Amino acid sequence: MTVDIDHLARLVRLALTPEEKTVFSEQFPRILDYIDSLQSVELKNNLAVGPDSVLPTSLRADQIALDENIRSAVINAFPEKSGTALKVPGIFG
Repeated sequence: MTVDIDHLARLVRLALTPEEKTVFSEQFPRILDYIDSLQSVELKNNLAVGPDSVLPTSLRADQIALDENIRSAVINAFPEKSGTALKVPGIFG
């Protein structure tokens, strides 16, 4: 497979040195050939994985852990507040 490295570099906005062009000219066709060889892999009996797949998870459920001491310490240390509301500078002017 022939690959126009100059065209490819322009597409991805890379400035390649002559040495890099030589290396990529040798490597890129091999990479594309490998990707092409994946087309022949038999997937008929393999587990489908995708956005609609439901796989078991070993993650724990989220739990709210409220530590009143930490909350109070943050509120007390904040420079500007109104009751329990913390005032921060606006970001949109």
